[in-house]
Formats: sequence, structure tokens, C-alpha cells
Amino acid sequence: MIVFPYLKAAGKDDLIAQVATKSLSPKPPASWVIPVFAEKPGQRLHMFRKDDGHFSEDTPENRVYIRAAVSDPYNKEAVNNFGVELYSKIMPDGYRARAYVKNGLITNGGRDKPWRKWIANNDKRAGGQETSVPTINSSSKNEYKPTI
Repeated sequence: MIVFPYLKAAGKDDLIAQVATKSLSPKPPASWVIPVFAEKPGQRLHMFRKDDGHFSEDTPENRVYIRAAVSDPYNKEAVNNFGVELYSKIMPDGYRARAYVKNGLITNGGRDKPWRKWIANNDKRAGGQETSVPTINSSSKNEYKPTI
């Protein structure tokens, strides 16, 4: 079993089991087609840039990391008002691989803190937004707890 250091340090063994279960879901259906990267230069520049939650360089390793989010249909978290699907997966390094998919193409993606989550909000143009979700733990008001 993969041990997630930020959860282990916080004494959250129950969450480690939940994260591992989601990350190790059953084999995807045979009909599942893994989305491919959009290859238009403008989209690549948007995806790979020096900004929070993004990889600064377009490398095979960074693409593999992002592709991990869409490797399984069970990783789909949401669909926004524009039909863009959000996929994410907690990775062995404790961070979250994420990818946005439209019409079978990965149009955006990166690496985020695991407690960022899509929050539906119809007041937003896209129907919601990705945001940090702090939860208050009775033992510490400053501790972030990932939502699974």
C-alpha cells in the first residue's frame, strides 16, 4: 500500500485507506478511451506555464502525471457548464493530478494540493470553481483535511 506522508504525519490512517481505495479502483471498463492531449500550441502554452498548479515545462514525465488523472473514468469529479470534465487523482507523492477534458481532449491540467476541490456554484459562469476546502478538525483549527 502506498503511504501518503501528509496523512501519515497527521495520524489519519483511516483517510490513507480511503485514498488508496479510490486510487486503486477496479480496472476501467474495456470501452474506456483515455483522452489525449490537445496539441494546439496555444492550449499547450496554457497548460504548461509558470503558475500555481501547473507544470512549467511540457515534458513526457509531466504529461504522464497529468494523464494519470484521466486513466480511469472513476476519477471524474465534475462537469462544468461548458461541458468540460474535471478529473483528478491523488498521486503517490501526496499531491493531486488533475486534468480538464473537452471533446476527448485534455485541454488543461497540472499538480495541485490534494484539498483543492470542484465546488458547484451556479452564480459562477462555469457553474462552479476549483478552490481550497479547509475543514476544521477538533484537535487543530489550522489543519487542512483533504476531501475524498
